Amino acid sequence: MKNTIKIFLLLLVISVLPMQAQTAGDDFQPHAGTVAVGASANISNLFINMATDPQVPSLCARYYLRDKTAIRATFGINSSNRLDKYNVRDDAAFVNDPLGNKEVIDTKRSITSSYNTSLALQQYFGESKLRGFVGVQGLYGAGSGSVTNSFANPMNAINPTPSIYTNYSSGARVLENRTQTIYSVGGGVIAGFEYFMMPRLSIGGEISLNAIYTKAGQTSTKSESVVNGEVVTTDKVTGAGGSEMEIKTLGYGHRDFNNQIGVYIMYHF
Repeated sequence: MKNTIKIFLLLLVISVLPMQAQTAGDDFQPHAGTVAVGASANISNLFINMATDPQVPSLCARYYLRDKTAIRATFGINSSNRLDKYNVRDDAAFVNDPLGNKEVIDTKRSITSSYNTSLALQQYFGESKLRGFVGVQGLYGAGSGSVTNSFANPMNAINPTPSIYTNYSSGARVLENRTQTIYSVGGGVIAGFEYFMMPRLSIGGEISLNAIYTKAGQTSTKSESVVNGEVVTTDKVTGAGGSEMEIKTLGYGHRDFNNQIGVYIMYHF
């Protein structure tokens, strides 16, 4: 199935490129005041990871200040709220009937969210359907996450280590893992191309060289355990965070600042 999708997309691109041959009167060059909107994706997601790791494309928009000069913005978001359920032994029922198999349900909720955006100034060159561009851009991104556990078997002095779906750590069971927001800012130079399949519809590709600074917040864990016959809840910082400076290449509509070579499609109004 995955190979079939790859072949279909490749044939689609090959078949569309020759369409709409330029005729007298066709105007393939946007002019000052033109607005364009579209979507972008990473090449690996289109031809390699589509079946195993599909991703929603980033949104993109462009406004032409002059015939050959435009500002471009991209925005991508990745948010998930996942609930997993696990069957575990019902400890109270087990005490009354050790041969029974009654179970209860533990849950784990994983919440993650991240977004990234870029703003660029682009200068175009070329008069045909195929043209190139260079420019500069600024980048910003942020993300955070948490994992929350809910345990069906209560913890108490009589049962200090009740049955749970995961493992204990030094006699404590984890109620929540939290990651504070991670921020990234940066900027760099860009270069790419654009091909107009039709007077208003174009596809293109872009690559950029950027300096990106990332600031990571601390991570913490909330857990509970029985101490001297009492249930004690503890909040503990497990990571102090940190920072990183990177020099890296990115593609168009880069998600989480990791895409290397990106492609896009845009419609001009």
